[in-house]
Amino acid sequence: MCATEDAVKVRNLRANPSCSVALGAIDQPAVAEGVARVHDRRQGPFPAAVVAAFVDAFNWDIDADDEGYTQLIEIEIRRWLYRPLRSGADA
Repeated sequence: MCATEDAVKVRNLRANPSCSVALGAIDQPAVAEGVARVHDRRQGPFPAAVVAAFVDAFNWDIDADDEGYTQLIEIEIRRWLYRPLRSGADA
């Protein structure tokens, strides 16, 4: 995810990188614990693969953003707490 330098989440993750994240559908999110790393665009461009993924998903070039979103939060998943059942063969 991207954030501004003064975002509370950025300040908190710099002080304590342990975090949890919920992804996916709001009624059945996948929930994980992990460790966050905050990348600052002013220290160099974001990884090309991540920039391309943001362009594909959101039509947003995070390396060219001029609205203050200079922080990229990378989360290394350490443990999945919950994964919803898949439909179909896995259900």
